[in-house]
Amino acid sequence: MAITIELRKKSPPPGVDLGSGWMKVVALGLRRRKPVLSRIGRIPLAVGDMDKGEKAADRLAELWRHLGIREKGVISAMTGHAVIVKKVNVAFEAATNMESFLVKEAKQYIPFDLQDVYIDHQNLGPGVKEGTVDVLLVASKKREVEERLSILTRAGLEVRVMDVDAFALNNCFEFNYPELIDRPQYILDIGGQLSVFCVVWNKQLVFHRELSFGGLQLTDRLAKLLNRSRAECEKMKINGPGDLPSTERAVVVDELEDAVVSWAGEVRRLIGFYLGSVPEAKPAETLYLSGGGSLLAGLPGRLGRELELDVRYLDPWRKLEPDPTQFDAAYLRAVGPQYAVAAGLALREAVP
Repeated sequence: MAITIELRKKSPPPGVDLGSGWMKVVALGLRRRKPVLSRIGRIPLAVGDMDKGEKAADRLAELWRHLGIREKGVISAMTGHAVIVKKVNVAFEAATNMESFLVKEAKQYIPFDLQDVYIDHQNLGPGVKEGTVDVLLVASKKREVEERLSILTRAGLEVRVMDVDAFALNNCFEFNYPELIDRPQYILDIGGQLSVFCVVWNKQLVFHRELSFGGLQLTDRLAKLLNRSRAECEKMKINGPGDLPSTERAVVVDELEDAVVSWAGEVRRLIGFYLGSVPEAKPAETLYLSGGGSLLAGLPGRLGRELELDVRYLDPWRKLEPDPTQFDAAYLRAVGPQYAVAAGLALREAVP
């Protein structure tokens, strides 16, 4: 009689989102070859912690111990102006030997000294012109990549892949909203200091840009005007002004409204740029919000009125199966948007 021993399958690498205000981790397991939610966690950073690699590494190691994750291999991401993503159209012959092509032609696409960057590429398929191929080029400054790698390795982790946050958002959306991938959708991920606007369509990131606004700027503004702690102002942003004196309440309401109007103007500008620059571009009807900075009192309704769009939160757990004995459903709903990038990173190797 033959005896079969089934070894436990290794879990996919967790996703680690190194934000400016919070570090977030999402770990997935596999059940019947489908990804399931295993662990989530976040830990706040003080101002400047990301610039002090040792401090950020200590905080991440603390979070890892608290979550009890055995897996040390992780997937993380780059963000901000240190990353350049360009879709280019090249001849079929050039696409078959991209390394040689990049040596000769990359300078016209990458506005950095090529000695100072890491470059990668992915073939997207046939281009519009016959005999051509669309290729996605990604370049990131070596210094910024190595700074992030240092934080992760100092925390005792091994980086399997260094992705880009916009691609992670695309992964998260594609997995959780498969019925919508044949129509363009807008995503706005509002971070602490920077935000990312994306257009996803037909399983591709067709447009994305960074924006120089974030939730921490609003927190600092409120703290200065009200002479209150950043922690108090963070709660006001999320829960509203509550029982503040009328004068302070008016300040909070006005600042929140000004922020929404300003953010909407930036998003409106990028939507116009997308429609005018991407071939065969079509407008989306819905904008999905993610990121910790999006957890602003009444933001979906306010932003929807400004942009004349249906605005709702992106749910990174929509198609994942969380264990009801391990996770509180109300908590997952409340914090979900903050974990969109980390979830997208974790899904990278969890989905065939």
